[in-house]
Amino acid sequence: MSIIASLKKNTPKYFNCSKRTKANLVSGFALVEMIVYISIMVIIMIALINIIISITKSNRFSSIENNIKNSAISGLEEITREIRNAKSIDYNQSVFSSSNGKLFLNTLDQNGSIKTIKFYLENQTLKEDVGGVATSTGGSLTQKDVKVLSMTFKPIDTLKSKAVKIELVLSSSNNDFVRNENFYSTVVLRGSY
Repeated sequence: MSIIASLKKNTPKYFNCSKRTKANLVSGFALVEMIVYISIMVIIMIALINIIISITKSNRFSSIENNIKNSAISGLEEITREIRNAKSIDYNQSVFSSSNGKLFLNTLDQNGSIKTIKFYLENQTLKEDVGGVATSTGGSLTQKDVKVLSMTFKPIDTLKSKAVKIELVLSSSNNDFVRNENFYSTVVLRGSY
């Protein structure tokens, strides 16, 4: 017997690479397959991370926008209500056509006594004083994270009525997002028409 024949005879079957069986072909992953799978998983993970970042940015932007709108609504509603109920505008103390405007209104309390309501800006916050005293909210009519960049009052006097045009510029920011919005309203004094 030759040496090669005896080696073939004495060699275990699992070392014999000459025979291609189904078990030998499906024994593991090839390096190329692993690289393809990992590449696909990395692409999917990058897409998911981008979606999460986009949703987070959208949420921040929406939060800023809601804060500005809520502040504008609460501030303008209070100013509008007080102007409509006012007996007159105090033209001597009010500051018109200025970005840091002030509005003084003369109105009556429950006892029929005259009281003064003042709308003004302090530290970029819209404030209200009734009879020289801050209201129950500390006088603040806007939310903490909203700044009032400008508040302008313009009187409108006609032969038949008196009104006030209000312009507010509000701003809010959240890290890298800054949003500014302008709001306008014109209110007629109820007793002037």
